[in-house]
Amino acid sequence: MKAENRCPHCTQPLQSFQVTSPVGTEVELRSCGPCGKVWAPSGHLQRAFGTKAQHHMVGGSTSHSCVECRILLTPSTLGSGATAEVCSACQGLFLDATELTALGIARQAPPPALPVIRPPPPPVASRREGLLEVAGEEDDDEVDEEEEVTPVPSVVVRHEPPEPGTFTCVECGQRKLLREGQALRDGLACRDCMKARARG
Repeated sequence: MKAENRCPHCTQPLQSFQVTSPVGTEVELRSCGPCGKVWAPSGHLQRAFGTKAQHHMVGGSTSHSCVECRILLTPSTLGSGATAEVCSACQGLFLDATELTALGIARQAPPPALPVIRPPPPPVASRREGLLEVAGEEDDDEVDEEEEVTPVPSVVVRHEPPEPGTFTCVECGQRKLLREGQALRDGLACRDCMKARARG
């Protein structure tokens, strides 16, 4: 949405709506849903609603800027006795709900939000369709939905603690007495393996 269609008070987007003056003139106003304030552009409200909407500037400035001209708005009083803020350049009016009521204008609720339409989820392919798609060709053989699985008996491996005074030879992997061990870089080797290494 364009920047000129944002509320001077809370900077939220403004929504257009129509009101009818006592003489039947249609006037477009722009309302802010979050703060409830209304912007009446270009002096149209003053011309359509006559004496009650005519403004008289009291001087000074406010913290709000004109929606169209970007200059600070000036505090003003209306012929109805309500206060408002007006742009000294384009004659746009910035009002709240109380000031609208003083002019005989009922505050209109913003249009309802459109319902969110979500697309349906994609169909879930069956197992048979998935297998045929992978194969890339049609297969007339029946595919079982569930394959029979033969249970495998579990095997419990028991590790016996080493006997005191023994070691495992790094060459042959057998348990030997510590007095037969000879140190290598990787651990202890038994006497037989050391003799074999010497002969080799």
